[in-house]
Amino acid sequence: MNIEEIYKQFYLEHQDENKAIFDKKLIQTSYTIKGVKTCELAKFAKFLYQQKFSFFDLPLNFHEDILIAGMFARIEKNIKNKIEHLKVILKHIDNWATCDMIACRMKGLDSQEKFFYNLLSSAQDFEIRFAIVWLKSFKLKTDLNNILDKIIAIKNNNYFVKMAQAWTIAEGFVVDFEKTFEKMKNCDDKFVVNKSIQKACESFRISKERKDFLKKYKI
Repeated sequence: MNIEEIYKQFYLEHQDENKAIFDKKLIQTSYTIKGVKTCELAKFAKFLYQQKFSFFDLPLNFHEDILIAGMFARIEKNIKNKIEHLKVILKHIDNWATCDMIACRMKGLDSQEKFFYNLLSSAQDFEIRFAIVWLKSFKLKTDLNNILDKIIAIKNNNYFVKMAQAWTIAEGFVVDFEKTFEKMKNCDDKFVVNKSIQKACESFRISKERKDFLKKYKI
């Protein structure tokens, strides 16, 4: 079978109309959602990789297609190729779920942090969010000050970018509460500050005393 037939068979076996309906309520995307479980997408991506299909053979027509491509890129061992694959995938990301699911899986790219820093100044909102989520996931613990400075400096009115900024600051409180608090005081975005505090107060990794302290700084 060619790759189109392989994908068609995969979706016939694994798509779930009820899951698709549920996912559509959570995810706003221009792509059709098939309703396939994440574990099945991961297995399928691994199968395609093992069958030595080229990344550039993969279709990008459905919501799940983009996730499969991201999982395929995750498996790729050549860092240069992985980045080239990411550049293609990023053009198709139009929602928070695809963005976060792929970004959180992109391990082994520590040497490519400049690529992600450059994305922070992108004109595309989900490219910015992708970079924030990746930096939060893989660099925050080792480069807290630098990452918080860069992320707090972002001026963007997109809800999903702002939420990613807040999420990162909240995670920063877990890594180093005092340093993150000092950095947060430099943030002049009311929404980001308040959401950072809210998310920190929802965390079980932060003490009640510190949560009570943060609540005093809601704007």
